[in-house]
Amino acid sequence: MNRLSFGLCIFLISSLWGKGIEGNHGQEGVNVDSFNQRGVMMYGDRSLGGEPFAKDPSVVKFKGKYWMYYSVPTHDGNAGWKIGIASSSDMIRWKKESQMEAEHPSEAKGFCAPAALVWKGQVHLFYQSYGNREKDAICHAWSEDGVHFTREPSNPIFRPHGKWTCGRAIDAEVVPDGKRMLLYFASRDPGYEVQLMGVASAPIDSDFSRGTWTQLVDAPILKPELPWEK
Repeated sequence: MNRLSFGLCIFLISSLWGKGIEGNHGQEGVNVDSFNQRGVMMYGDRSLGGEPFAKDPSVVKFKGKYWMYYSVPTHDGNAGWKIGIASSSDMIRWKKESQMEAEHPSEAKGFCAPAALVWKGQVHLFYQSYGNREKDAICHAWSEDGVHFTREPSNPIFRPHGKWTCGRAIDAEVVPDGKRMLLYFASRDPGYEVQLMGVASAPIDSDFSRGTWTQLVDAPILKPELPWEK
């Protein structure tokens, strides 16, 4: 879960609002520069216990609001992850709306790293299973309101194959490209030591279920080459 799909660090300690953060404030009373200067998180989910935390944010605009989907750890004795949901009118103040609970067998140990896409009037999430090492794969769900999601019955919808990969797929990112939808994902080599990137596609008018995705190359599209990547 190393992906950051939103360039702004959308992490927040909600209790900071109204506590007299110094500096010049806009009409909303929020000094974003102060967060950066102090190294303060802009959003952190504390509803599941533990310290405020959120990672892997993916933000879309849907039905007049901004929606953020992110990974949040559980603190109930399990080591799993869930997907949190927050909304905002300005991408500064965020309100947690809900969280997705495990519903499918592929989510039993956890699920996280959501990639959100507004497509044909729905929010589509492409996310990963968690805690299964080589067997972790990409899953799909969609929502009419941004909060309540329907799981794809064929989940997980994609995992890679070939001599270059251990079969693992995580950290999805999905992009429309002409008549196809491109799915970028992270994997590992057969020895489970080197992080790699691959790509698959599905017809743009498909339901994105398992069987609609085709791995485009029998090799990674990116692998560590520069010294700082290794």
